[in-house]
Amino acid sequence: MAFVGKQHQAWRLGGDEFAILLRDVHSETEVRALCSALSEQFIPPFNLHNGHTASLSLSIGYALTWEHTSAENLQELADQNMYRMKHQRLQQTQK
Repeated sequence: MAFVGKQHQAWRLGGDEFAILLRDVHSETEVRALCSALSEQFIPPFNLHNGHTASLSLSIGYALTWEHTSAENLQELADQNMYRMKHQRLQQTQK
């Protein structure tokens, strides 16, 4: 997870779900910019050793807090945000 760098912290929740704790982020604009930069890492297809290529998709949900809250609450908010974004993306592709 080289993208995360030393200032932030990342870990695998399970399966294909990961969490990133962003430190010293002061606005939703900063979070959106980081999410956008991370998404761009998944746009180009990957070359496989057998000559084929593979593409990945990425869905991101985030939660912001400026006061103390539990990790479970933040994860629930991020999950809700991610599913809302997936739903919006699905509606846009069906138009």
